[in-house]
Amino acid sequence: MQPLRTDKKPFDEKVKQGTATTWLIPKLVCEAKFTEWTSEGEMRHPAFLGLRIDKKALDVIRAPSMKFEET
Repeated sequence: MQPLRTDKKPFDEKVKQGTATTWLIPKLVCEAKFTEWTSEGEMRHPAFLGLRIDKKALDVIRAPSMKFEET
């Protein structure tokens, strides 16, 4: 990820102060599963599933709120 590091935040939304943040140029897309969105807009219990090569970073939208159900 080193080649993608940048000092520029790639979006306008505020980020919690006091957290260590490393910004990356938005080129990679990952797939993740999670139980739900928190009231702060963060994923609860996220799990990385892998990188996607079939989508461009600029085409990705936030997943709707839905609860994860074990099968």
